[in-house]
Amino acid sequence: MVVRAGVRTVPATRGAIPTQGEAGQTEVVDSVRLEFCLPRDPQRLQRILEHGIVPHHPWQVPVVQVEEIELLLAG
Repeated sequence: MVVRAGVRTVPATRGAIPTQGEAGQTEVVDSVRLEFCLPRDPQRLQRILEHGIVPHHPWQVPVVQVEEIELLLAG
């Protein structure tokens, strides 16, 4: 697992209900990027998103990027 701390510039669109700042304003907020690997299991990924990430994330719509990788071993 990799955890990276930093800051993000977040534009809260009009009509949004931001957890920090005000709708229609751009805010600079603390941010954490979390990277991890899972076995190829769509049901597990769905459970992690629905029960782990989404309910605990401060944004209305968290940014989630899923990449499939293939490990090639030289033999």
